[in-house]
Amino acid sequence: LDWTTSLEINSDYFAIERSQDGRNWTEIGTVAAAGNSNGVHAYDYIDSSLPLANLSDDNTLYYKLRLVDQDGKYAYSDIRVVHLNSVNSLGNFTIYPNPGLQYFNIDLT
Repeated sequence: LDWTTSLEINSDYFAIERSQDGRNWTEIGTVAAAGNSNGVHAYDYIDSSLPLANLSDDNTLYYKLRLVDQDGKYAYSDIRVVHLNSVNSLGNFTIYPNPGLQYFNIDLT
């Protein structure tokens, strides 16, 4: 997930929330905010705990940010929808190195 801000006043952190139905939300992580800034700041978060085994039939996930200020007040971003490719079809993939002793990489396309 990638987002930018152009102005931050007393911002504390961003809480990333995910939903599988667009109604029930779970906080999956946080990212520290700049605090006070009138310049552009870029942020990112990798959702490393995708619920692939429990996805809906259309493979849709919903995300939103909760922007929390240093005084505890917060506001929500707009909701973004992510449609994943079929989880039953991996397509092309490469596993390396082969043989792998402790670690190996899987590249999915």
